Amino acid sequence: MNIFSILGIALVAAVLISLLRQYKPEFALPVEICAAVLIIALLLPTVTEIFDSLRDMIELSGMDIRYFTLLAKAVGITVIVQLTADACRDSGESALAHKVEFAGRAAVIVLALPMLTTVADFAIGLIKG
Repeated sequence: MNIFSILGIALVAAVLISLLRQYKPEFALPVEICAAVLIIALLLPTVTEIFDSLRDMIELSGMDIRYFTLLAKAVGITVIVQLTADACRDSGESALAHKVEFAGRAAVIVLALPMLTTVADFAIGLIKG
């Protein structure tokens, strides 16, 4: 990851979006989305490396890899939801942004339900003795 490339893309996109909002506002959102996708594409190798290192540590610790997979999916959902909600807000659709964020929260909860069930079963087993 070259942080200066990411910063350069962000600054050029910010200036371009600012100009487009004045003269051609309908093109500002697609440029913003393209810049976000490009930045994420530049970050993917670094994020992949981080997740690989975390997975290796979890495997060495003897923990169940399913919990790590669950965490990785939840992080992915939250990042995508945040980017989408920000794009909605930037286009003036704050109500839609709130709906997207609510849907993201619901998706993470649904994703975590099997783990919550396991914890509840464990707790019930401890209470019963």
